[in-house]
Amino acid sequence: MGVAEYKSPSFGVEKSSELATQFDKSISLVKAYTSRFERDFARPAIKTSGVFFERRPISAVFLGFFLSLSFLPVISFIGISVFTVVSFLTVAFGAALVSAFLVILGCFAVLASVLLAALFTSGFLTAGTVFTFLFARFAVSVRRSGVSGISEWANETKSRLVATSKLVDGENQIPSDSASNESIVIVHEPTRTEPEDDDVVPQDKQSAGEETKKPET
Repeated sequence: MGVAEYKSPSFGVEKSSELATQFDKSISLVKAYTSRFERDFARPAIKTSGVFFERRPISAVFLGFFLSLSFLPVISFIGISVFTVVSFLTVAFGAALVSAFLVILGCFAVLASVLLAALFTSGFLTAGTVFTFLFARFAVSVRRSGVSGISEWANETKSRLVATSKLVDGENQIPSDSASNESIVIVHEPTRTEPEDDDVVPQDKQSAGEETKKPET
C-alpha cells in the first residue's frame, strides 16, 4: 500500500517546471502587450498632453477635469445601451418565435378542420352518387322487365360489387419474381379448313353443268 501511494520527486519537479514555463509565457505576453500599448498610445498621448498643457494650460486643466469626471458616466451609458439593445433583441426574437408558433398553430387548426370537413363531404357525395346510380338502374330495370327486373337489378349490383372486390384484391397481390420476369406470348394459329371431298361439287359448278347438259329444243 505504501508503494502504491509513493510518488517520485521527478514527477513534482516536472509539473512545477511546466507551471513555471506557462507562467513565464503569460508574463512575457503581458509585457509585450503593455510595452506595445505604452509605445503606440501612452507615450504619444503623454507627449501630446504635455505640449498642449505648455501651450494652453487653462484649457488642458479644464479638459483634464472634464475627462476625469465624464469617464465613468460615458462607460455606464455605453454599457446600459449595449445591455438594452441585447435585451430588446432577445425579447423581440423570443416574442417573434412565440407569435409565429401561435399563428402557425392556428393555421394548422384551420387546415385540419377544412380537411376534416372535406373528408366528410367527399364521403357524403360519394354515397349519394352511388345511391343515385343504383336507384336509376333499379328504375330502368323495373320499367324494362317489370317485377323480374328487381332480381336482375340485384344480380347486376352483386356482380358489380364482386368485380370491384376482385379488382382490389388483384391490385393488392404482389407478383412473384418468376411471374414478373417471365412474359407470356400468345400465338394464334391460323385455322385450317379441311379439304373438301372430290365427290362434292360446288353448287355453282353443278348448276353450270346442268345448264350445259340441257337438251336443245
